[in-house]
Amino acid sequence: MKKQINILMNLAYMNKFRYWLITIVVFVYSSTVLAQDINSFWTNYANLRTVGNHHEAINLLHKYETAFESSGNVDKFIYHLLLADSQLMIKDIDDASKSLVLCDMLIKDMTSEELQYCKDNDTLNIWLAKYYFLVGNQTLNNGLYQTAETNLTRCYNILLKRQDHEKLELFRTLHLQLGLLYIRLNNIPYSLRYLNDAKLGSEVNLLFDNIYSRTLLMLGIIYLSQEEFLKAKIYFDEAMHTLENFFQGELTDDFYTTTAMLGSCYLEMGYKKEAKEVIMKAIDHCKKNNTSTLSLSHLYSALGSLHISNGDYISAKAIFKEAYNISKGYKSNSAYNRLLESSNLAIAQYLTNDSKYKKLVEELSSVIIEDVVQQFSFLSADERTRYWEQNSDYLSKFNAMLFLGNDNRCYDQIYNNTIFSKGLLLRTTNYISEQITKTENKNLQKNAKILQILQKKLLSKEMGSQELHDTKDSIRQIEKELTINLIGYQSIDSIRKQYSFQNVKHSLTSNEVAIEFIKLPELTMNADSTKEYYAAIIFQSSSPHPNIVRLCSEDTLLSIQQMPNIIKNSGLQDNAQNELYRQYLYGHGDFQKKRLGKKPIKFTCVGDSLYKMIWKPLECYLQGISIIYYSTSGQLNSIAFNALPVDRVHLTDRYTLCYLSSTSEIPIVKSKSNKKPVTASLYGGINYDTSTEEMQNQSRGYNCSFSRGVFERDTSNKERGSWGFLPGSQREVTDVSTQLTTADITNKLFTSSQANEESFKANSGDSPNLFHIATHGFFYPDKKDEGCQAFLRGIKGLENVNHAQAILNRAGILFSGANRAWRGEDTADGIDDGILTAEEVSHLNLGNTDMVVLSACETGLGENVASEGVFGLQRAFKLAGVQTLVMSLWKVPDAETSELMTLFYNNWLNGMNKHEAFQSAQRKIKENRPNPYFWAGFIMLD
Repeated sequence: MKKQINILMNLAYMNKFRYWLITIVVFVYSSTVLAQDINSFWTNYANLRTVGNHHEAINLLHKYETAFESSGNVDKFIYHLLLADSQLMIKDIDDASKSLVLCDMLIKDMTSEELQYCKDNDTLNIWLAKYYFLVGNQTLNNGLYQTAETNLTRCYNILLKRQDHEKLELFRTLHLQLGLLYIRLNNIPYSLRYLNDAKLGSEVNLLFDNIYSRTLLMLGIIYLSQEEFLKAKIYFDEAMHTLENFFQGELTDDFYTTTAMLGSCYLEMGYKKEAKEVIMKAIDHCKKNNTSTLSLSHLYSALGSLHISNGDYISAKAIFKEAYNISKGYKSNSAYNRLLESSNLAIAQYLTNDSKYKKLVEELSSVIIEDVVQQFSFLSADERTRYWEQNSDYLSKFNAMLFLGNDNRCYDQIYNNTIFSKGLLLRTTNYISEQITKTENKNLQKNAKILQILQKKLLSKEMGSQELHDTKDSIRQIEKELTINLIGYQSIDSIRKQYSFQNVKHSLTSNEVAIEFIKLPELTMNADSTKEYYAAIIFQSSSPHPNIVRLCSEDTLLSIQQMPNIIKNSGLQDNAQNELYRQYLYGHGDFQKKRLGKKPIKFTCVGDSLYKMIWKPLECYLQGISIIYYSTSGQLNSIAFNALPVDRVHLTDRYTLCYLSSTSEIPIVKSKSNKKPVTASLYGGINYDTSTEEMQNQSRGYNCSFSRGVFERDTSNKERGSWGFLPGSQREVTDVSTQLTTADITNKLFTSSQANEESFKANSGDSPNLFHIATHGFFYPDKKDEGCQAFLRGIKGLENVNHAQAILNRAGILFSGANRAWRGEDTADGIDDGILTAEEVSHLNLGNTDMVVLSACETGLGENVASEGVFGLQRAFKLAGVQTLVMSLWKVPDAETSELMTLFYNNWLNGMNKHEAFQSAQRKIKENRPNPYFWAGFIMLD
């Protein structure tokens, strides 16, 4: 019920006709044909509308049809608009739609002079605004949000130019509908903005009417969704009071809907008795008066939820069925708008062991996917994130229901839902970025550049509230324009083909298997429960359907990954402590580390337990398999699967493991697995203490960005996590450069002070096929960390950006001269500070780059964000367009890292595919240094 924000009532656009008494409309552009009896027509029409006799108003319009139709386009337009308006008043949706279509045709047929006349004429522009409003309202109810936003915005822009706009009922109603639109899009800040304006407009003009009550209702729904129950109840109570006074006791659709929301609010607050009382009173009145409205479905939904909370699932199913049937009977109510009623029914069917829920859930999955694809074709990046937040939860719960149904024919849908969801926001952003690089449209290219400037502006300075709002609104508008012009609309058939089990399984050979690890919610009626567990979807080319295996709970996995106190409190330096922890996590049996003059450190390794939790249940499906393509989720992203122990060896000794962002990438990865680079750039042996003068000299010739913030210096040593010189990195890049040159691969080597941030950023738009960066890396997971706060202080506008962007500013890699900014010292103007954050990387265009090797510490770490994966450098380089990443999961030792990289390139350039070459190099290190700390810290991700 906390998600009820998404499924709202179909609000009628308005009930009154105050501002329509405009008799001077007789003098419109081409109305001479009506001159002889126009006064009579308008007087009669206005009187009929005022008393609410809409049927007679329609009859009167039909009587004058010939006169209107024989006139010009403007008069024809007004005629069909009046007809549509009256038809909507009597809820004749089909005829109203036809009339609006004719209005649209007439607008298109108008000459530029006619259309401009309508906009400029103080009388006619309100009719034009009314048309845009009606179309916007109709398409909003049908779930066509792009068309709705376009038309409602056109209406807004016309009315805003009128001096009397604040007194117009249409203006208040427009704010209400815009508020509803942005509720549907889960853009709560925009919704609150318009709803509060509508509320203020009503209160200033002392108009406590149905528009006011609906505004209060919408505000209550927002606060209900945000679990601010007391505030929500206050708004619902005030809405009820307003309705009772305005309609003088008459019970309307608005009353029933408000009652349903008030009942839901009582239920969320734990007042079941009060909830049942208000809901049943309204339902009884509907039955007594033989009333069946869309609002009744909301009452039934609220009542069904009450029965669910009481454990009476049988009654709940019957009631949800009533709500579903009522909602389905309204043609104006789209399948997506019926989502609440449909999902409630599916849940009740599931709880009563009614197998019908499976078919309904599969249908709803397709409804959500199609709707998301449609809406993504016009939303800005932030709007896409918000919209996906409210829909991904549905797909996750649907997957859990289908899995527990124990019907492998439904597992296809689970897999399809999963790979559609995985990295959806990333895919969409990357597609738009790719299209920007291809477009020849000068305006779009210009807007893309302006967008980058505005995005940097958010981070580079502190802003007042108005400047911040204006900047964000400009970003939103530019992103929407780019999206509309570049992304297009994909059909649901295209999506089914692209993200389907059948498509992926056909790309596998007989010795290969695909494993998609997923995280599912524990299905419980406790609204506060957030428990989740992991499962694995596994299949081969011969699998008729995927198999799904339940693994461990999220809590259990987190618990086993905790560093034991005996290691944490050992007093060892970070590198020695890290070495022991990896032994603990991936080792076998009991372990003891002797110490001179001190008690030995003893512990039991949990590697066998980890293996049993996340891999052993899959072994029965791996007979005859040598190559495994796998994709992880959640906390599994931090596991080095190569190092999982099995018997007395590790997984890397048994299989070739290919780690993917999503198993849907298998066809793409296989087509590029043997592709070798033509060009490369290498960074290593970097001087982090380059003087300011030398940094300025080296920056010349590059386009410099604004300098970044400051941070306190880390003092750890010997691992690629300190900011001291890394001698191993110097040898490493020199050896790799020699290997590349021998293989006839053109490469540039950047070392010492030449390895600056500017030289890397200069590759944007024309990047090499391969980057190898041997340096320090960092990720600070806790924004409350004192050191992290010191670093972020220099980014003055960090509070201006969203959570994802803030995360990307807590990860990065270091280039020449970085220690100056890291210590908190000022960096000279006009040069970069040497600290390249993930946020900066995400704005680069590295689409030509097939692989980036980040030979640095913790470059694979980040914050797990639902189905979008790890937000950090991993996310940043994927946003920049890179296909393959080699990254580290922990602070890695310098010497072994250098050896590993040299071995990898030797294997790769001499014929192995990249995954085989990488694992072979790890195995070689493992022969002499078996602790996973030395060899398993790096992962290769496609």
